[in-house]
Amino acid sequence: MEDVLTEASAQGSLSGISLRLFNVYGVGLDKSLINRLAYGDTSVRLRLGAPFVRDYIHVDDVANAIHASISAADLQSGGVVNVGTGIGTSNADLHRGARPGSYETYLSDEPSFSVADTGRMREVLQIFPRPLAENP
Repeated sequence: MEDVLTEASAQGSLSGISLRLFNVYGVGLDKSLINRLAYGDTSVRLRLGAPFVRDYIHVDDVANAIHASISAADLQSGGVVNVGTGIGTSNADLHRGARPGSYETYLSDEPSFSVADTGRMREVLQIFPRPLAENP
């Protein structure tokens, strides 16, 4: 869909962009891993072993990015904007910060890394989200 939107925008038949949201957490997102760990959901299984890194962004920062994208003239030509913090948080970090006994762990030997390149978001939208470690 991103390619279709970009092409339609380039042809002038449609104006829009794609916002690629990374791992959103916060009020109203009860299924988010971060929320589930914070609320002590004992059904959480946290993967340890090989590095497992994700970019967690607060829902308020996502709302700010959506709001900014609506009026950003530089984005009307289409394209993609990654909405994240650009900072990875590993499951090992989550393991150290979560309440002991509030989740299960399992081991994996396959690394996984997904962190947003936030250059376009910061440049065009002027959004500078706080990383997970700095959010409540």
